[in-house]
Amino acid sequence: MRPKDFFGPFRQGNYLALPGHVKVHMILNEQDCQKIDLLVGKPYIGADAEWRAQVVNAFNNQGNKGPALFQLSSEHDACLIDLIGLKNS
Repeated sequence: MRPKDFFGPFRQGNYLALPGHVKVHMILNEQDCQKIDLLVGKPYIGADAEWRAQVVNAFNNQGNKGPALFQLSSEHDACLIDLIGLKNS
């Protein structure tokens, strides 16, 4: 049985991937937040958010409480911000 928070591909195959020149920076705690400074002054910044998967009852409004992962990226750097980990750090 997989651990509760195990994430990864369920099967092998071809997947979209970032270009090789993009460096990924994980933001897991407050100390890691300084890595976001790599994006300051960049001409373009992209943003994306991911919510934690969960089953929601149609009669229950206790769904997602907000994004679990927030991504900010420039042409050469991608910062993946673990909002749940950051909240708990």
